[in-house]
Amino acid sequence: MGVTHRVKLAGRIWRWAYTRLRGRADGWADDKGVVLIHDKLAPQRRLEVELHEALHCLYPDLSEESVTNGARDLRRLLYSTLGYRRKGE
Repeated sequence: MGVTHRVKLAGRIWRWAYTRLRGRADGWADDKGVVLIHDKLAPQRRLEVELHEALHCLYPDLSEESVTNGARDLRRLLYSTLGYRRKGE
């Protein structure tokens, strides 16, 4: 497994890791406190997947459609409008 972080979201500690994921998913969060993000995503897609999984952690009762739309809107705001970038990008 690649880079791993411990993050606190909604009062809970999550193990947030970047690794190779098989199948169609670019990321997922489980009920045991683990978030996995595919480690080979393009910058904008990576940000959107990170936001998507964080929204699942923060608001587990939101529908998949709401999480997807919210993550997409937040990615547009941060990346396209405000110029958010990771170091070295």
